[in-house]
Amino acid sequence: MVAQHHHHAKASVGNETTVIQARKRAHFLIVRNLQIEAFEEEFDSIEKKKELSKTSPLLKLNPIIDSDGLLRIGGRLKRADLPYEERHPLILPGKHHVTSLIVKNCNEEAKLQGRHFTHGM
Repeated sequence: MVAQHHHHAKASVGNETTVIQARKRAHFLIVRNLQIEAFEEEFDSIEKKKELSKTSPLLKLNPIIDSDGLLRIGGRLKRADLPYEERHPLILPGKHHVTSLIVKNCNEEAKLQGRHFTHGM
């Protein structure tokens, strides 16, 4: 009976890992496709090491493309003692429905984490 419980517990952990990996992959694909749709010209300019158009909404963000191929804010925080994701947040189009859903999801997760999460403790 103990061995059976151990087996089920192990399977549960494996399933959780698979679900987490699938969610991360889905998040990546959603963000990547959203960025390409909204910022195709910016991707092209950055990849070709050209200056962004003077009319680009990203011009002041000093955008970079990370090792996963996602657009992130570059700039002055690159040497700060912060995790990479905080130094270089993802760039999302402000007025897109998917961006609204992502922000809503982040807000809901923050509420679930409670006060300590939102206060950085």
